[in-house]
Amino acid sequence: VELRRMRRDDIFFLMNGDHGDLHRVDRRQRQMCIRDSTVDEALPKVDQFIDRALLQGKEKIQIIHGIGSGRLRRAIGNYLNTHRGVKQFAPAEAQKGGAGVTVVELR
Repeated sequence: VELRRMRRDDIFFLMNGDHGDLHRVDRRQRQMCIRDSTVDEALPKVDQFIDRALLQGKEKIQIIHGIGSGRLRRAIGNYLNTHRGVKQFAPAEAQKGGAGVTVVELR
């Protein structure tokens, strides 16, 4: 989707309180990219993204965290295990990102 064709209402911003950085997420999309984020930066973004998805009635979302050392993937998994709005989660299919993407089914 081209940004110049989007209405302002179609985009919301997640604020990283420590650095004031903005992380853009298209409301119509069901995925969020947190590659190159630290665990401390990523978890609040993921929390806000899940809350927003729940409010919008989405059933599935994807979190793109990349493969790297696996630290971010494990931290996201640990967090998702405790989130009441998460029904289940698993790595994406190999052709859709595999271990670098977590598919989350919401309640």
